[in-house]
Amino acid sequence: MISLMATPTNILLEAEKLSKAFPPRRQAENGGSGPFWELKDLSFEVKAGVSLGIIGPNGAGKSTLLKILAGIYQPTSGRAILRGRVGAILDVGSGFHPELSGRENIFFAGQLAGMSRRQVARLFDPIVAFSELEGHLEKPVKHYSSGMFLRLAFATLIHIEQDLLLLDEVLSVGDAAFQEKCLQKLAALQQEGRTMIIISHDASRLAQVCSQAMVLAAGQQVFRGHTSEALAYYARHYAPGTPLPLNQSNWLQSVSVNTALALPEQEGAPLRLEIELVLKSPEAPPPTLALAIMDSRNIILFSANTAQTAWPAGAAQLRLRWEIPSAILNGGLYWVNLYTINKGGEVEEHFPKIGKFDLPSPPSASRQLEGRFHSIHLETKLFIEAS
Repeated sequence: MISLMATPTNILLEAEKLSKAFPPRRQAENGGSGPFWELKDLSFEVKAGVSLGIIGPNGAGKSTLLKILAGIYQPTSGRAILRGRVGAILDVGSGFHPELSGRENIFFAGQLAGMSRRQVARLFDPIVAFSELEGHLEKPVKHYSSGMFLRLAFATLIHIEQDLLLLDEVLSVGDAAFQEKCLQKLAALQQEGRTMIIISHDASRLAQVCSQAMVLAAGQQVFRGHTSEALAYYARHYAPGTPLPLNQSNWLQSVSVNTALALPEQEGAPLRLEIELVLKSPEAPPPTLALAIMDSRNIILFSANTAQTAWPAGAAQLRLRWEIPSAILNGGLYWVNLYTINKGGEVEEHFPKIGKFDLPSPPSASRQLEGRFHSIHLETKLFIEAS
């Protein structure tokens, strides 16, 4: 049961033993014959001003939960109490009438939220400006691309006053520039104290816009806490190699990258990077460290690891010196990524973009031509010593 209440309180959402079962045909591919429970006895609350991220493996029940909260699904048992006005973007295409134009749908959405036409009219220009769809407002939205639809839906939702926003993977649709624009807006709303529940598989985005996060697995809450803690829990238990904040490392206390050494002293000389590490325990260093350089398109170009290098015994501080051939690199921005590898050879922790450096464009035409082929992946040498 879903209840919308206007009782003054600082708790906007209370979920009490929410469960949702689907009939056997929904799980035919799993070979089962009984009902499939996507949510099972899920209880939690969200206070006003909290931006809650929800993460979990595929099939954990994340989207089902938001559809229950939005009133699209009815729970099989349990109840959710929502206080105030709720706005949602759950599926591309939901929430707007396909036969109405973009202009008409803006007013339609405002009226559904309880606003007068005059109130919506005052917000109309900012909505259109944010969506960047000035030339498409008279077109029925059924003819919009998924990216165009998301632009209009997101712009409308964030400008209409809602007490609680429900967003399901909306930042994965559309072009990169608009995704970044949406991300910045959500971060601003979070700073303003807007209450939001956001589903995303992108850990870095959740960390930017959510103050708390909940991990769902098999329809149940398995962890809730600060976003960085929840992301670390999810990475270790369900998605090894997912980016982590450095303070969640099992082995590393701190990392600093000296990118001032990156520029070669003369053309053709190798690039040099120095990485300073402080271990949490000198007696328990990570089995293997790996480093990678990637370009501005997130293509990994060079990598190195310590698999064949002996750790200095008992050293708490370590310096890694990395020499990289520069002759095949274009000018531009490059990033340094760090990974810890477990004894099984699998990535356990991933710390992206711990350092960066900018190379000037090659001075000669021949070097520029050579640089066009810089996407080749090369193993390079890594030296390690106690600081």
